[in-house]
Amino acid sequence: MNTRPWSRGLRTLSASAVLFLASMSAHAQTFHVDFSKESGPPLLKTKFGVYQTPFFFKTSPPSAFDMTGLLREAGVQDLRYEMAWGKSDAYAYDQISGSAADPRIDFSRLDPFLGQLARAGVTPLLAMTYDPLPLKTGTDWQRWKDAPSDLAAWGQINRRYAEHYRGLGLRAPFYEMWNEPDLPGDGGKVFFNGGPEDYGRVARAGLAGVHAGDPDAHAGGPAMAYDAGYARSILSDPIDFISVHAYNNFPIQVGAIARGAVKDRPDLPILLTEYASFTEFGLQKPNSRSVAAERFFRDARGLLTYSDTPKVYWAQWIDDDLGMVTHDLHRKALFHAFQIYQTMLPVDRSPVSPDGRDGVGLLAASDDHNAGVVLWNENTSPKTVTAILDKLPFAKGALRVYRIDAAHASYVDDPAHEALAVETTQSLTSSGASWTGEIPGEGVVFLRISDGAGQSLLRPASLGTFVKSLYWFPDRTTDGWADFDPQTSIARLGMGGRAMGIQQIGAVIDRPAPRWRVQVRRRGPFVPQSGNALFALRLDYGSKRGGYSKSILWRDDSRQTVRTSAFPWGRKTTTPDVLHVEKALRTGKAFEISVAREAPADWSHRVLVTPILEDMGAGSQVRIILKAM
Repeated sequence: MNTRPWSRGLRTLSASAVLFLASMSAHAQTFHVDFSKESGPPLLKTKFGVYQTPFFFKTSPPSAFDMTGLLREAGVQDLRYEMAWGKSDAYAYDQISGSAADPRIDFSRLDPFLGQLARAGVTPLLAMTYDPLPLKTGTDWQRWKDAPSDLAAWGQINRRYAEHYRGLGLRAPFYEMWNEPDLPGDGGKVFFNGGPEDYGRVARAGLAGVHAGDPDAHAGGPAMAYDAGYARSILSDPIDFISVHAYNNFPIQVGAIARGAVKDRPDLPILLTEYASFTEFGLQKPNSRSVAAERFFRDARGLLTYSDTPKVYWAQWIDDDLGMVTHDLHRKALFHAFQIYQTMLPVDRSPVSPDGRDGVGLLAASDDHNAGVVLWNENTSPKTVTAILDKLPFAKGALRVYRIDAAHASYVDDPAHEALAVETTQSLTSSGASWTGEIPGEGVVFLRISDGAGQSLLRPASLGTFVKSLYWFPDRTTDGWADFDPQTSIARLGMGGRAMGIQQIGAVIDRPAPRWRVQVRRRGPFVPQSGNALFALRLDYGSKRGGYSKSILWRDDSRQTVRTSAFPWGRKTTTPDVLHVEKALRTGKAFEISVAREAPADWSHRVLVTPILEDMGAGSQVRIILKAM
C-alpha cells in the first residue's frame, strides 16, 4: 500500500510529477462532484438483496456451515430462498412427509439457516415451492411441477411454516407463492404444470395459509418470467406484493410487464426476486469475472430509479456458476461490488457533472464524516478519468483507492488477488481536491474518503423491534422516493423532479423505546403547491383489540388546510387525533417524541411511524434520523 500527500493544487508533488499528471489530465474525461449538494435518488441500502438456491446446502448444510459472518461482511439485508419441496435434486426436498390428511414437517433441516438470517439482521423471502411429497399426483420425477392434489392441505402447510417462522425472532418474512409458473420449456413448463387459473387456485390457498400463520407477513407472487396473466390471477386476493424476474432486461420486466399488472394497485410494491446483469452463466464466464462488478454498478444506478421496486434480489449468493461467492467460499468480483455499495458507500447522493459520459459512469455520496465515489468503465478499452472532488464535508482525512478489475479483487481472473484491498492512500488537507487515474476496460475504481473519526450513518441504530415496511405508489413513474432503513432507523423522502405528488412509507415497530430523538435535514425549496401540501411525521398506536386506536401528527407549520389525501394504513384517517406543530421539522434542530407518554390506555406496544412528503415542490428532499433515547 502506498501513502502519499493529497492536497489542492498538487503543491506537495515534484515538478516532474506535476507535468506527468498534467499530461494525463489533458487526455482525461473530467467529472465534477459537488458534495455540498444532494441529488436523488439516494444510494439506498434496503434496495438490493441476494438470492440463494437450495443446491449449495446439499454439500454444506446449515447445521455445518454458518453464513452469518459472510452476510454481515457484504451488508446483506434481504435474502430470497427457494424451498423446492418435492424436487429431489434440492436440499431438504423431503422435509414434508406423511399424507395429505396428516402432513409431517421436519423444520430442523432449515431452522439453523433461518437462525443465521435472524442473527445477521436479514429479512428472508421464502419462495414456497414446489409440490410436497404427500400432495403429489404421481411418482415420476416431473410431478413436483404439478398443482398440489389437496389445496386445503397445501394451505395448512403454508400456515404451519409461517406460524413456525414467526416464532424464530425473524423480521416478518416475505412469502412468495411458487416460482416462474409461466416459464415454458422441458417440452412443456419448467416449474409449473398449469395455466394462470390453476396457479391462482394454488396461490390463493397458500396466501390464505401464510396470512393465517403470520398476520404480519408479506405474501404475494407469482415470480413471473413474462406472463402478467399469472399476476392478474391473484390481484383480487389479499396480497402484499407482486414479483417478477429479469435477466439484463429490467426496464421491460419491471417497467412494462409488472407495472402494467398493478397499475390500479398503489398498495402493491413490485419485488424483483431474481436479477442478474447476464443471460449466460459459468465459473469462467463474464458473470464470474471482474466485468460483473462494472455491470452491477451500471444496473444499480438504473434500478434505483424504479422507486416502486423496493427490493431486488441479485442472482445468486453462493454458487459456482451464478453466485457472488463460490461453493468453497471464494469471493468473486461481484461480491466486492455489492460490498462496496452496501457497506462503504454513503447513502445521501451527491450530484455529478456530467452524470456519466462516453461509457464512464459514476455514483457519489457523503455524510458528515465520509464520502465516496464509484467510477466504472463500460468500454472494453481503458479510460483515463479525472474526478474533481469539491466541497467535501471535512477538510482533513484520507482518500483510499480500491480497484476491481482483472488484476484486482477478482478471484476468478486472478486467485492471488481475491481480496478487496486498498491500492493507495492519500492525505487530505483541504475540502477540495482531485483524483486522476486510469480505469481498465470494464473495470471499477472506488474512492473512499473519510475524516478518520470512525463515525458513519451506516451504523446500526434500533428504535425497537422492526416488523415490516408498508408501501404506497399512487404514481409509479415518478422519480421521487420514500425509504425507511430498519438497520439505521433513518427515513429518506424526495419529490424528485415533480412539484406535485406524495411520498410516504410506513414502518411497523414493536416494543419501541419510550422516547425518540428526531433530527431532520431538508434540501430544496419546500414550497407548498396545493392544499394537500405537507411535510410531517405521523405515529399510529396499535390497540390490544386489534388495529390502531390513536394517531399523532407532527407537522412543520400551522397552516390550516383541509387535506383530501387518503392515508392508506394505521387509523386510515386524513385528520390525526392529535396534531403537534414542530418548528424543528423546518429548522433542523433535534426534538423529542415521547412515544410512551403519548400512548393510549389500550396500547399494544406497537407503533406505525410514517414520514410524509406531499406537494412540496420539485427538488424537495428530506432525511429524518430517528434515535432511541
